[in-house]
Amino acid sequence: FNGISNDAYVMKFNVCGEPEWCCILPETDGDNSEIFGGIYQLPDSSYICKRYKIVGDQHNRHSLIKLHANGNVDWINYYDLNTSWMAQIDWRLILLSDTCFLVNGLVSDTIRPDGALSDMPLWYKVDKEGNLLWETKWELDETHTPSEARSTIEDQHGNYYSGGFISPWKNSVIFKLGHNGDTLSRVIFDDTIPGFLAGQINHMNYYNDTTLIVGSQFAAVVPSSNFWAINIVDTLGHRKNRHFEEERFVNVNSIVTSDNKILLLGQRLTDNGTFPYEWFSLY
Repeated sequence: FNGISNDAYVMKFNVCGEPEWCCILPETDGDNSEIFGGIYQLPDSSYICKRYKIVGDQHNRHSLIKLHANGNVDWINYYDLNTSWMAQIDWRLILLSDTCFLVNGLVSDTIRPDGALSDMPLWYKVDKEGNLLWETKWELDETHTPSEARSTIEDQHGNYYSGGFISPWKNSVIFKLGHNGDTLSRVIFDDTIPGFLAGQINHMNYYNDTTLIVGSQFAAVVPSSNFWAINIVDTLGHRKNRHFEEERFVNVNSIVTSDNKILLLGQRLTDNGTFPYEWFSLY
């Protein structure tokens, strides 16, 4: 882009596909910065996006950036919440019903008796001006490390559900947090499939007020083989239905269409080694 590599930028196009403006985000300077976790438009037509960049101590720096409707930067805030952590990785950014933002990710810390690193789920919430409202790290006991939260949704009561995995060897898990970040429950989600070594939740969505769409990924005995399942569960983690495919496919996202179908987006590993995106529908 204009001879500059590794810069993070946001570009807006009109309905004809013509660029209206382009904002190269500040403090990038070719330092491996990337847009990560989506971009959202607020009611005042401004935008929030998430960026991270790799720094020398391997402690990735994560920031939220607010852009004015014309693409000018209103503010940029970093959220390295605890520099004593060995690492912090932010997975997802979602816009909440109160126009605040929730980020879910993980932190690596040395809490195990043997001194090994343990990954723990992390959530933090900021308001539309970038102020940190709270952060929560889910403390785990020795027998349940490491763990990650990969995807988060908000229910009609302002609570949060996050899907991920928990160890020893990966078992899918659903975490529930309250509106203020208090940890409410953790459910080991029974998605065991005979012949598969491990599972994790990569994606969650709502099918209706009391039913969740849970996208699971499984590792098989064959190295680097990933298979997938879509689970329909209640908010307590009890499965109502499951659609499983023995295909090397990773579910990325889903929507519920106007005719109450589930439309899935994912990636399938092809015979020539490529990983293209595909859409398909269920139910």
